[in-house]
Amino acid sequence: MDPLVDVIPIVGTASSSTPLQRAFIRTLLLAQTPEGYIANCKAIASASVPDYASINTPLLLVNGAEDFVCPIELSQKIFDSWGSKDKNLQILDKTGHWYCIESPEEVGDAIVKFVSGIKTA
Repeated sequence: MDPLVDVIPIVGTASSSTPLQRAFIRTLLLAQTPEGYIANCKAIASASVPDYASINTPLLLVNGAEDFVCPIELSQKIFDSWGSKDKNLQILDKTGHWYCIESPEEVGDAIVKFVSGIKTA
């Protein structure tokens, strides 16, 4: 895990991320076993793409403007094909892949705003 935990907090975060944020991400990664991390990577790599158009639930999709792990183009593709009209794509400036660590207030605000606007039947 040592080579990964020295690289992921740098390449997975925005240029404006703090040393404390990167240290926290490093600690989270070190809390995993190598086998667990490998299993997560394999699960992601082998997952099938859902039929997003058939999903009719509300969607809040959050993406960092500097996320190179899941670029905005991929999130936009999911967003565009999502079956519900009750959806929002929130792009967070100065944020990489670790949204809740890099921009916790903005993520919280986006969730509160989205949930308060969900239309109930």
